[in-house]
Amino acid sequence: MALGNEQDFSMHSGDDRVLEVTINDSAGSAVDISTATITWALSRISTTAVEPKGAALLTKTLGAGVTLIDGPNGRCDVALVEADTDDLAGSFYHEMQIVISGDTSTVMYGTVTIKKDLI
Repeated sequence: MALGNEQDFSMHSGDDRVLEVTINDSAGSAVDISTATITWALSRISTTAVEPKGAALLTKTLGAGVTLIDGPNGRCDVALVEADTDDLAGSFYHEMQIVISGDTSTVMYGTVTIKKDLI
């Protein structure tokens, strides 16, 4: 189905951030996500080599933090708001999964570095 890509990013705690995501298949063509269930989650980095890292600290779903921008062309956004990261700092793991017609794919994963804000 869709190809999972490593997507690392950094941000400051308490900042708003929109993750703009385009989901493609292994040939590089856009995946139609118009009917997909979409979930994005963030967890702490583990001290072991086994992923995932543990219970999700933050979860966003379609209609609750995930917005379908252009379903036929595989485009969605994940909105992080101030309250989501205000009390977080350090290294975290994130991933996005989609389910289309019963098929599940992890389409994005990686490390998030959250730097504590001064103000």
